[in-house]
Amino acid sequence: MPHRFALTSVGIVFTAVSLLCSLTFFLPFIIILPASGFLEVIFNAIYPNDYPSAGRASIATLCLIIAVIIFLFYQAINRLEKPSKQDLNFMAIKYYLILTLFIHALGSFIHTSYNWSSASDGQFIFGIANAFPVTSFGYLILGLVMDWLRSEDASHPAERHSDS
Repeated sequence: MPHRFALTSVGIVFTAVSLLCSLTFFLPFIIILPASGFLEVIFNAIYPNDYPSAGRASIATLCLIIAVIIFLFYQAINRLEKPSKQDLNFMAIKYYLILTLFIHALGSFIHTSYNWSSASDGQFIFGIANAFPVTSFGYLILGLVMDWLRSEDASHPAERHSDS
């Protein structure tokens, strides 16, 4: 299969850049602020004075958003008949940039979920910094899974086009 690890290689680059961003200590906050800030405002209005419920709702929402993005990414890759490596790289970059807004926010909410009481103090900030390097590996894992799915689809081309 041509370009066997195209999506994994883009995932490696995004993982490396993300890990480097975590060294700056302030970039993780800038990256997670749009999604986490928006969700915190919404769910804190729905669950006033109940941060654990607001946090769980944020985690569920982020999981759903990420699942939809990954599904759309998979569908977009399958629509390409004979994708060049450049097409795959461009598509992966586009979807990984979108996922950047949500993957790290999800990681910070999950890290905070181990101790919801820290969400209201300065330890939350350190939690973001601790979770960011871990969630950086999401790009690599996604790239590996997507390349594996592509190889599975390539090995069963009749099944791929049978329902169209």
